[in-house]
Amino acid sequence: MVLNLCIMWLKINGFDKIPIRKSTSIKRINLVIKGDGQIRISAPMHTSLETIESFVISKREWIEKHIEKIGTLEIGKQLFADGQRIEEIDASLKIINRDIQQAKAQILDETILILLPLADSSTNPEVQRFIEKVILLKFKQKAEPIILSRLKELASSHGLSYREASVSTAKTRWGVCNTDNDIRLSVYLLKLPKNLMDYVILHELAHTVHKNHQKSYWDFLEKLCGGNAKTWDKQLNQYRTGLL
Repeated sequence: MVLNLCIMWLKINGFDKIPIRKSTSIKRINLVIKGDGQIRISAPMHTSLETIESFVISKREWIEKHIEKIGTLEIGKQLFADGQRIEEIDASLKIINRDIQQAKAQILDETILILLPLADSSTNPEVQRFIEKVILLKFKQKAEPIILSRLKELASSHGLSYREASVSTAKTRWGVCNTDNDIRLSVYLLKLPKNLMDYVILHELAHTVHKNHQKSYWDFLEKLCGGNAKTWDKQLNQYRTGLL
């Protein structure tokens, strides 16, 4: 028996490059999300990339929910501790146990004050999730006007338009542009070098003209990026969403 096998990569808006394993022994398209949140696809040998892309897009909501769940579980490895400096929001954490019934938070200029019931430990996963939500609230307050202002500037300078724009705290993607030309950008863009933040924004703006990643899209994006699109795309793969 002869077994044919090939490996290729698929780039879909909003996801990291997805490895595809194609083999004559595989009978249908399979999609798996690994423990690190990475997507893996296997498919029959003669399945076209267009068919695989359509399959992934049809599963987008399911994929995002599972990746977000994995990101939540990982927080146990990334503890927020009393006295910790959170550079992204230019503030420090202060965690105090008091005789109260439920956790509370106060967002001050240079301090995030977390008040916990006496029986609660700051290392408790539920407490950690609460702290992360509070930090993200302040981080979004800082990042949203900067990101949306830059989107408006780049769209205007390149003669492009979009319908609505928003900033999301989801960890599944850097940005997305839907079929109605609504653009949603990640709050974590603020952590990127300026050229890469601009690249993500231009990547989504390019989708207001081209809805896929065919050659015409990349040619257009290269013009927007001054010939740096492929280089910046590779550099972006070195970064991850998230606070820590």
